[in-house]
Amino acid sequence: MQSEPLSEQDVIVLFNQLVAGGVIRGVRLLATSQVSQYDGALRYVAEKPFANLTFDKKTNPLGVYEEQLQKEYVGPPKILEYKYSLDGLIREFESGYKLESDVSLAVFWDFGQEYKRDYSVTSLLDFDHIHHRPHHGITHLIRSANSRFYAICLRELIELLNDPDEAQRLQKARYSDDI
Repeated sequence: MQSEPLSEQDVIVLFNQLVAGGVIRGVRLLATSQVSQYDGALRYVAEKPFANLTFDKKTNPLGVYEEQLQKEYVGPPKILEYKYSLDGLIREFESGYKLESDVSLAVFWDFGQEYKRDYSVTSLLDFDHIHHRPHHGITHLIRSANSRFYAICLRELIELLNDPDEAQRLQKARYSDDI
């Protein structure tokens, strides 16, 4: 990467580049909007060859276990939210402008700090938790008392791709209490 995202627009561009470049696979973007209540929609898909989606520590650390890929599928439309920091989305949940239960995937650069008040995080970048990853590229499962949604934290995804061993240490240190 030549520069880190500085805004939500940068996050959208980086995510789209990662999807278009095949780093994140099995996501079909359906829509993006700057004026709707929610930022976009997507479908999860699994198409052959499944090897492109299958986890391998060295060659495909964002993959899922082979056992999860029994047949091809195209999932229903899901709500997608982009933020620079997860803090922004949490503030929208707290204000009632957006509902946790509506959001399927949040894509952001950085976690921020506000999630620690009411949310627990399971890192799916921690190789001990791959079995919780339902789709290629998903980095975290975020849960509250009432809901759960998946996330892609782009900063941490890139950390994993750049140095998988150090990323394992960091993921365990950051989120081991949240399990």
